[in-house]
Amino acid sequence: MRTLLLHALITATLCLAPPAHARDLKAIPPGELQQTTPGWSVTGRYGWMPDKKALRFGEFSTSARKITSNERVRSDCNRGCWRVDLLDWMETGTPQRRSKRVDMRFTQNGPAGLSARVTAVDRLDTQERVSVSKLFGKETTSTRVLHAEASFAGTIDVLRGEDTPAASWRFLMIAEGSEFMPIGAVEGESGWAEDADGKRISMRALTAIEDPRRPGQALRIPFSTTVGVAFEYDNLAVGAVSLVNNGHVWLHPDEKALPADIRIVIAALASTFLARRDAEL
Repeated sequence: MRTLLLHALITATLCLAPPAHARDLKAIPPGELQQTTPGWSVTGRYGWMPDKKALRFGEFSTSARKITSNERVRSDCNRGCWRVDLLDWMETGTPQRRSKRVDMRFTQNGPAGLSARVTAVDRLDTQERVSVSKLFGKETTSTRVLHAEASFAGTIDVLRGEDTPAASWRFLMIAEGSEFMPIGAVEGESGWAEDADGKRISMRALTAIEDPRRPGQALRIPFSTTVGVAFEYDNLAVGAVSLVNNGHVWLHPDEKALPADIRIVIAALASTFLARRDAEL
């Protein structure tokens, strides 16, 4: 559903932007990053068999992505929990629970001999009601979603040339529109990553697309769909990723603000969002 909304947003935006600039549309990063780095365009996100190609930006690249998915449906009553049978009209209703899960694994490669193993899980759990109606011998089936709950989480193991992780991180994204605040979340965040030593990367949604005719200014379109993610470390915006078109990545150039061992984690998070294939309704 989120992917469809983003595509619809981009289509509407293309109507307002000159064709020559449409392919260059990207999210607007936090002001600090606009002033310190132009960032990099991403290659390998789309095209023929994109999961088999490397995502590349700047000095960073990924391995091919291994993506698997499965779906499970459970019903409490196979023949219908309620039934109406009246002359030539019959209807049954069956509540069921559906769980869709997409697993993704890849390796993020970076400079200074650093790499990271990434495992991400996208899950969508829904409660549905399946109704089967039969009128004058003609049967129809409809499904109504009563409740949906999405989750996106994973782990990032930082490697320094060997198989033993030098640091292990875990991350969690908060579903858009969620009424629940997970334990450990901070107000205004769309997600976060943390390691065993207490280091923390905060993630916040980007919702503005840059007007190609007015650099640094947002297109005058009212919308709330997430078009990118900003990353904060030690109370400073140190990275961002735009999810529009082929994608764009910004990383703070100052190694004091963004050390190499944190830079590889943020690069891995950016690649994860760019490669994400969410479990949709």
